[in-house]
Amino acid sequence: MPLTDWKPRFAGYPWFVAIPATAENGLNKDSGADAFQRKSLSESQFVQRLGEVSTAQLDEIAEAIALCVGVP
Repeated sequence: MPLTDWKPRFAGYPWFVAIPATAENGLNKDSGADAFQRKSLSESQFVQRLGEVSTAQLDEIAEAIALCVGVP
């Protein structure tokens, strides 16, 4: 999932999931998962792990992807 710098305006977009930087997830800045940009998956994107998301965040991301591809 592409992450981008978090901007407050993203909170109004249902396809963005906020991923705040924490010691647990290893991110160094607040980010947002942009489900609208997920159209395909390439193994080349799995070269380096930059952080981790919680199970709840992963569920939110899955719901955002479902919204973008029209799955109820």
